[in-house]
Amino acid sequence: MPKVVVHDINGKNFKIDSKSLIFNPAVYGIIIKRNKILLLPVGDKYALPGGSIEMGEGHIEALTREIKEETGLGIKPTKILNIYTSLYKSFKTGTNYHCIQLFYICKITTAKQEKIRFTVDEKKYLKPAQWVDISKLKSLKYIGSEPVFADIMKNYKKESNI
Repeated sequence: MPKVVVHDINGKNFKIDSKSLIFNPAVYGIIIKRNKILLLPVGDKYALPGGSIEMGEGHIEALTREIKEETGLGIKPTKILNIYTSLYKSFKTGTNYHCIQLFYICKITTAKQEKIRFTVDEKKYLKPAQWVDISKLKSLKYIGSEPVFADIMKNYKKESNI
């Protein structure tokens, strides 16, 4: 089997056998309101709300479920911003994943925020979502697909209402 390179949360690379990868499709929401983007603090880094698509679940269904669980907000995806492939080592388990990540621009559909429903595992590393000034994106550290943040900034400037 061919060897591939996976990265961990700190950007360290590991060469592994591709056969050891677990396929993990995931969806993430980009929610911007009044020049602020909704992000989840993870230690000293940030992530977009979202996560894995469960077996038998559609990607839009997974997106709305993940956003509701992690932020308490109802959303509607308006367009897909980009799709990335990420080969990474989980900081939680050390498992190596081959992840196809879909990033959607979303609008909030609920007037009132519901209770956040982090899983037992998520409670160990996630903090409640925060609205962060979009101009600060360049200076933040991220977890996940770093190229999406450059896409967000480029598109936000272009359309000013991503």
